[in-house]
Amino acid sequence: MIDGDYHYDGAEISKTVKLDQGIHPYRLYYKTTAGKPALKLEWEGPKGVRDPLPADALRVDEP
Repeated sequence: MIDGDYHYDGAEISKTVKLDQGIHPYRLYYKTTAGKPALKLEWEGPKGVRDPLPADALRVDEP
């Protein structure tokens, strides 16, 4: 859905995706050549408030 490969300049990248209620699998691949890597993942609900995505909203399946 969002692709910031190779020429990413550090600016915010976002996309709106409307989801039905329930579990939605996704994959996040992240690579940086910067001195100090940083990643911020946020979500916005129907009331238009954007907040950091809390860890308890995620389920991680280990391989």
